[in-house]
Amino acid sequence: MKTCAGFWVGMGAGVMTGAALGMMMPCGRQSMKTQVGKSIHKLGVVVDNAVDNIVHPAVAEDFKESGLDWIESAIFFDSGFNKRVNVDYVICVTAPLEIRIQRIVKRDNITVEKAMEWINTQLPSEEVIRKSDFIIHNDGKSEINEQIEKIIDIIYK
Repeated sequence: MKTCAGFWVGMGAGVMTGAALGMMMPCGRQSMKTQVGKSIHKLGVVVDNAVDNIVHPAVAEDFKESGLDWIESAIFFDSGFNKRVNVDYVICVTAPLEIRIQRIVKRDNITVEKAMEWINTQLPSEEVIRKSDFIIHNDGKSEINEQIEKIIDIIYK
């Protein structure tokens, strides 16, 4: 499956991906919070927020200093990252819930129930879509490259 971030990189754009953000690791790796999640979960939300308040400002500063053109984050609004960096546009990549669940289960080798637990901790898709400037439908049917090219045409005309 091609990714939107991969498309941008293929076009020569600099992209700070979720792996660099420590938010959502690609290639089947689990999120940083999941890697340390058992400890955080046992200690509660206060520790979770403390980690966010250390990690996210540092990553935001790295992005600002990086000179990169694009930032990819599965939890851009959830994490408050949108308040830490100034962006010109937000592009939401979305898929139907069933497809999202299948992809998460396959990528992270977890149960459907665990995938739903993760999804339920994030902002609802509808809210992310409402806050975004552009939408890319990654449903396995719609051509991602065509959608991205249309967005590029709008942004750079």
